[in-house]
Amino acid sequence: MKSIQKRITAWLLVGLALLWMAGGTAIYLNARSAMMAGIDADNLGMMRQVRAVSRGGGGQGYGRISEVPTSGALLSDGVFHQVRTLDGETLVRSENLDGQDLPVPETSGDTATFETVRLPSGTRVRLAALQFATGRTGGRRGGHGGPPPGAGGAGMSEPVLIVIARDLAEFDRQSRRLLLALGSIGIVVAGGTVLLLHFALRDGLRPLHQLGNAVASVDASSLDARFDNHHVPVELRPIVEHLDGLMARLESGFERERRFSADLAHELRTPIAELQVMADLSIEWPAERTDQQMRDIRGVTERMQGVVDTLLQLARLESGSGNPDRFPVKLAPLIEAGWKAQVETAEQRGIRIDIQCPRDATMPGNPELWQHVLGNLLANAAEYAVAGSRVLVLVDDDSIGIANPAAGLEPDDVARMFERFWRADNSRTGYRHCGLGLSLVKACVEAMGLEISASLEDGGNDDPLLVFTIRDPSPDQPAS
Repeated sequence: MKSIQKRITAWLLVGLALLWMAGGTAIYLNARSAMMAGIDADNLGMMRQVRAVSRGGGGQGYGRISEVPTSGALLSDGVFHQVRTLDGETLVRSENLDGQDLPVPETSGDTATFETVRLPSGTRVRLAALQFATGRTGGRRGGHGGPPPGAGGAGMSEPVLIVIARDLAEFDRQSRRLLLALGSIGIVVAGGTVLLLHFALRDGLRPLHQLGNAVASVDASSLDARFDNHHVPVELRPIVEHLDGLMARLESGFERERRFSADLAHELRTPIAELQVMADLSIEWPAERTDQQMRDIRGVTERMQGVVDTLLQLARLESGSGNPDRFPVKLAPLIEAGWKAQVETAEQRGIRIDIQCPRDATMPGNPELWQHVLGNLLANAAEYAVAGSRVLVLVDDDSIGIANPAAGLEPDDVARMFERFWRADNSRTGYRHCGLGLSLVKACVEAMGLEISASLEDGGNDDPLLVFTIRDPSPDQPAS
């Protein structure tokens, strides 16, 4: 079921229906039990009247049983009685039995027995039976004027069985009326519950609909908007907080993409303009075309091709499609090869390198990606370190650091250093680097499951020390 409102309504209706059925059944059974207890009480009272009439009798064996009425005020319609001996002989029978005998339940002592039975005529009755003794049981023994002990007559007591039965037709009618009343009330309550749930859930889910409408109104031009979580229910506040976080990430992502598009247009505009000028000159004065012009055109196209290739590689790494297998890679050969490519530039600027790396030192990753990472970081150090300074490469068990003095950098510059097309102001006029090297380094490092950070530290002189640190954050390799 896709609708929350329908799902909640169904669960509540089923639960309430079961509760109402259980409650109604309990009410019905308790009411029937109370009515049946009233019938038993009436039958017991009638038996006491019969027993009171039959007590005594002047020494006769069965007292005054013959004086028990068979019709009239003692009995009412639907009430039957029969008095018999324990041997089965009928002493008194009510006229409405038409000569039939009432069933005889098992009895014991002075305790009344109650049972629901059906008469031979088909009438369902509630039956009560009780044994009691008739005749005199309290005559004086061994006194003046009384019979001696053991003599018969007035001192004898004869037990008899009285059975009272009451027609249950009225009881059944009242039970049916009670059942019908409970069913009718249940239907009314069910209808009212459905309406109440409909309006209650519609009102309760209104904030969710309002939040959905607010989310639907968000577009690229309103990513700076945030949702108000002070007037929403407590249950929706975590969702609103997560939505605000999502909006912040979307805003940041869109801002990066807008800046990326602007920077890309800026980076490609100059080489495209150069190509256009060279092409116009070649068309206008073909006779003056030189090999140098062709080499310049090729250099511009290679620079543009480098930008495009780097962007494609970044896209593959960030999408996860270019993530390689991860295994230990020896770093010393890669560091030496990366610096060898920068020896000419370093010698021209008087840059020296100090490599502190054990020959067997390894870090997890991929050799090709490590070559990109170390090559870009060492090239950055050889070209932008303070002239005549020293570059330090330090490798330990779980990290590698590359540090060099850097002039003119601020903490804000370090925070933006891994952004695409970012370059320090004093290097924006050059065309050798397009500002994608450090972005590619960060993407390669993250593709290998590692972490990279940049920081400015005190170098002990006027120039701060720019430090790039790559760590393995895996649990078995805690960062140092």
